[in-house]
Amino acid sequence: MKSIWIYQPEASRIVDGEQGFINRGWDTNYRGTVSLYAGKLHPKESPVGHFHKPFYMHIGMADIIDSVDMRIPELAKELHGESLIDQILNNRYYTGPFCWILENIQKIKPVKSPVNLGLGNVATHRIQPL
Repeated sequence: MKSIWIYQPEASRIVDGEQGFINRGWDTNYRGTVSLYAGKLHPKESPVGHFHKPFYMHIGMADIIDSVDMRIPELAKELHGESLIDQILNNRYYTGPFCWILENIQKIKPVKSPVNLGLGNVATHRIQPL
């Protein structure tokens, strides 16, 4: 199974249902199920209020169904539909410039496991949905 490394608190926001996309600096052609790996705290985040969040472990699963280039919102609306793009732009956690769209997001029993930065691999037997 593929695994995606995500800064905290974004990883927790995704599995908690507050954000249905992953902010990324690059596009991907990958479509399919990924493990959501909560990495370290984002450098721009204050540690206050985040001590209870899981770090350096797989905390969820989701299906990547699309990758949207948000650098030109008008073009993104033509390619992906106005409703989806407006939903992303109006989400207070949107930073872009690419958004990987997720579906079937679910929490899993947190498990520590080494993972590559970006889109890497993880042993499937380690991932157990709650």
